[in-house]
Amino acid sequence: MSQFLWTAEHAKAFTEWHVITKGCSTSAAEKYCRIARIFFAWAADAGLPLTRDTVETWMKHLHLECGNRSNATRASRLSSLRSVCKWLVDKGLLPANPCDGVPTPKFSNKAAQKFSPAELMALFADTGEQTAIALRDRAILMLFYATGMRRHEMSGLTLDRITLATRTGRVHIIGKGSKHRVVPFEGPVVPLLKTWLIVRAQFVANDVDSLFVALHGNRHSGSGRGLGNVGLHNVLKRAGSRMGLPEHAVFLHKMRSTYATDLYDAGIPIGEIRILMGHASETTTWRYIAISERHLQKARIPASRWKQLGC
Repeated sequence: MSQFLWTAEHAKAFTEWHVITKGCSTSAAEKYCRIARIFFAWAADAGLPLTRDTVETWMKHLHLECGNRSNATRASRLSSLRSVCKWLVDKGLLPANPCDGVPTPKFSNKAAQKFSPAELMALFADTGEQTAIALRDRAILMLFYATGMRRHEMSGLTLDRITLATRTGRVHIIGKGSKHRVVPFEGPVVPLLKTWLIVRAQFVANDVDSLFVALHGNRHSGSGRGLGNVGLHNVLKRAGSRMGLPEHAVFLHKMRSTYATDLYDAGIPIGEIRILMGHASETTTWRYIAISERHLQKARIPASRWKQLGC
C-alpha cells in the first residue's frame, strides 16, 4: 500500500461526516484528525508503506520514543486511527485499512483516584491574588468539582448553556456522542461565576460566547478566545504546583472521580450519578468511585460480631 498524504480537506470532510452523520462531538473528530495527521506524517517521513506492519511499528514508536506512552493511551490512538482509516477506505481513498489485524494493547482498569478534602481545600483556597486569571482559574476548578464535567465538555461550554440563580445553578452539557445532560450545582461556585462573568466582559468581544477564555491583554489586543483543553489542564497544573503536589498526582479526570465519589458518599444512588456523569451504563460509573467513607463505613466487621465471638 503506497504512502498517503493527510490534508486539511480530508480533516474537514471527516469532521463533517463524524459530526453530522454519526452525531459525535466536534472535539472528538478533531482528536481523530490530529492522530491521523501525526501517523500519516510519521509514516511518510519514515518512507514506510501503509500496512499492518507499519501501524504496529508506530505503536512501538509511541511506547519507546514518545515518552513511554501507556497501553491505555496507545489503545485509544489505535482506535482513533482505525476509525479514520475505515472512513478513508469507505471513501475510496485507501485500498484497505492498515489497522485491520493490529492487536489492541492490553491494559487493566486502575483503581479510581480522588482528591482528599485537604487537597480540595487547598485547590479552592482564595490566594488573595486580585487578578482576572486567579478569579477565572478558581471558578474553573470549582465548576469542575461541582459538575464532574469532562475537559472537552468544559472547553466547549458557552454562555447560553449555564444558568445562575441566587444560590444555585445548572449547566447544560453536551458530552460524548453529542449526548445532552443537565447538571445542577450550588455553593460558593455560584457567586464566583457571577463575579467572573462581570470581569470576563472586560476581555472578550461581544461575538465570543465561550464561558472561559484566555486572558492576555484586553479584548482589543487578541485576548478572549475560548480556553481549550491544554489551557484547562494548565489551570489545574498551576494549582497543583502551588500546593507542592507532583505533576502525576494532579489531573482533571481525578476531579471527575472526586465528584462521583463525593456524590456516592452523600447517598446519591449510583443510577442518578450515572446520568449526571453522562455514562451509558452503571458499570462505567462504578469505575469512577474511589475508596470512599461510605465504603469504609460498610466494609468492616461490625461490633455486634465481635460480641458474638466473646471479644
